[in-house]
This record gives sequence, C-alpha cells and structure tokens, in this order.
Amino acid sequence: MIGACLATALACTWPLGLHLTTSVPLGTETAPTVPVFDVWTLWWSADRLMHGYADLWNAPIFHPIQGAFAFSEPLLLPGAIAAPLFALHAPPALAHNFAFLIVLSLGGIVACRLARSLGVPRLPALLGGVLMVALPILAKMQGDLPVVGLGGMLAALDGLVRFGDDGRTRNAATVAAGMIAQALTSQQLALFSLLFVGAAALVAIGQRRFDRGSIARLGSVAVAVAMVLFVVARVPLRVHAQLGFERDTDLVQSLSAKPLDFLLRPARAILAFPPRQDPTASTQGLFPGVVLLLLAFFGAIAPLPPGPSSRWRWYALIACPVAFLLALGLNLSFGGWRPFATLRHLPGFGEIRSAFRCAAFVQVDLVLLAAFGLGALWRNLGRWPHRHGAVLAVGLLAASENLRVAVPVDSRTRRQS
Repeated sequence: MIGACLATALACTWPLGLHLTTSVPLGTETAPTVPVFDVWTLWWSADRLMHGYADLWNAPIFHPIQGAFAFSEPLLLPGAIAAPLFALHAPPALAHNFAFLIVLSLGGIVACRLARSLGVPRLPALLGGVLMVALPILAKMQGDLPVVGLGGMLAALDGLVRFGDDGRTRNAATVAAGMIAQALTSQQLALFSLLFVGAAALVAIGQRRFDRGSIARLGSVAVAVAMVLFVVARVPLRVHAQLGFERDTDLVQSLSAKPLDFLLRPARAILAFPPRQDPTASTQGLFPGVVLLLLAFFGAIAPLPPGPSSRWRWYALIACPVAFLLALGLNLSFGGWRPFATLRHLPGFGEIRSAFRCAAFVQVDLVLLAAFGLGALWRNLGRWPHRHGAVLAVGLLAASENLRVAVPVDSRTRRQS
C-alpha cells in the first residue's frame, strides 16, 4: 500500500524524482513564486520547531510588521516532516520535495484504509488509494503545497466510519487527530473539511442510533478540535483584524469556479478530450476523468453487500454535489442570494480566497464512489481467473488518464542562510 501510493506520487510528479535536490514542482503555476515561497515557509516552520515555536508568527519578513507569518499558510505539519532534513543542512528543494511526496502519498494511504473500512475488498481499496494520489486537482495544484494535503480529512472520515460501526473511543480520537493534522497541513482545506466531516459525524451518530455515549464522545472530539484550532488560528485572526485584512468580494468571485471549469482538464494532461485549461486561468482544469466518472457511476448504482456501506455511499452521493456548489463560490446565486456569501460570515470562512479549491472534495467523493464501483466489479467477476488483472487494469487506467506529460519543475531554489 505504501509502496503503491509512493510510486503513484512519483509517477504523477515526474520527472521530479530525478531532480529531488535541485527542483520543485510547478503544477500549473506559470511562475515559481508560490513553490519557492513554500520552500521558505517550510524552512521557517522547521526552524521554529527546533526552538519550541518561539516567535513563530514573527517571521523576518515585511519588517517592521509583527506577526507577518500569519499572512499565509504556516505549513506546520509539513514543516515538522521536513525539519530533520533542514537540521541536516540538506538542500532546501530536497526538504520541500520530501515533505511534498510524503503529504501526497499519505492521502492515498489513508484513502486505502478508508475504503477498507467501507467494506471495499483489498485490491479495489488499494486502487482507490492510487486514484486519490492521482486526483486531477492535486496534479493541477502541485505548485501549491498546502492544497495537496488531504490525508487529515480522510483520516477523520475513516475514524467516523469505524466509529459508526463500533463506537470505540480510539476511533473518535482518530477523528480528532485527523482534523488537527488537516488544520496543521492546510488551514483553508481544514475549513472546508469541517463541513464534510461534520456531516459525516451525523451519519456516524445516526448509525449508532444517537445513543448518548456516542454523542458525548464525538462532542468531546469537537471540543478538543475546536480548542486546538483556536490555539493555531487565534494569532493569524488577530493580526488580520488589527491590519484590517479582508478578502475582497471581486477577488473571491474571480477565484470561484464556473460550471464549465469542470469540463476542462488540467494543463499538460496526457489526454486533450475534454480540452485542456487555459494555463493562465486559475479556476479551470477541474475535470475528474472519464474512467473515474464511469467507475463512480457504477459504484453509485451497484448492489452493495449487507452492512452500513449503503449509508456511507449516500453520504458520498450527497457530499459530491454539495462540494461542487461550494466550489462555485460567489458565482452561485439563487435569486440574488449567494450561499457562499452567507458562509463567509462564519468564523474563519471569511479568510477563504479560492473557493474553487473545494473541487478537491468533489473529486475525493468521486474516488470513494469509484472504490465502491471497483469493489462491485471485483464481486461481479466472481471466480473468473483473470479478475485480478481486469480490476487492476481498470483502476490503473482511471489513474493514468489523469497523468501529465513532463510535469514542469523549477530549479531556482537556494540554500537557506
């Protein structure tokens, strides 16, 4: 499982694996500004870890402003992953790429575990993990490290699926750990994750027939997560308030997806049908893939074995279009009422700039449905001697469809002083 997800990460980022010490991935970025800034962010985060996070927010930038590190994603968990390499004075690009590949691979590893908890057989579950690593949105956003980290949210979902089955405290603790990990990886994705994990918590409690013990355990999880999120977010929110920062409505709308953006592939995709995105258009390139859509459709209609899997399939079926609507951001209006504008009034959500990134959750739910589809295909093939090869071929086809040729990398990184 680990080897398969890591190999997929290397394939999806090729030829980065040949230049780990000198280059960083660009994704669909047209300039290296963002990935190189991520290298610096990782270094500062790792450096502050070595000093017990003293003066974390007072990074040596934008002098004499205090709290300038709160202007962007702090990458605390990826920084901790990269810290040993920075401590050994490894090339900054190597530290970045190590953290990047670990974060990308972890999403697939946890997705495989999640699929198994949903009752998907072993091989289809493994392919579900491969599909999670190969998501088009992750290929598109390779130059923006915070956006590739979905493992925490997936771990929280896995904990909730297992908690709905047995109600154990350790699974509730997994939910808390997953959400905290997500917040320490990507604050923006963590905010979106709260919506989907919160809905999944209701599904799990419903599976437990709303017994008081289950409600109390998940309630304790919510309190613990809220406390940690407050500790992490309170300084950035205070700094933003003091400096009068706010996300301009026109900017947020420009970074909200349009329906046609979901019918365009990321730049440099192997396949050009549907057409590739305009490289200069940030919100385009959200098409999830033909084979993935077919597998997801099959997973949505195929009979499932007896058990709670059907309720979680309904969860994915509902969460997928909800994520699509959220990705439309301020471009979605019902008679003048814009739901995303209302959402922005909730604590923290006013900080979200790029609503289109919620497309990641559309594709995540499609992978969960595709895992059900691969599992159904596995069962339907019965004792056919070639069913391993057939299921493997379909799963790898779905993943390879979203690969890109000669993913661009940039070598303009320098050792930190």
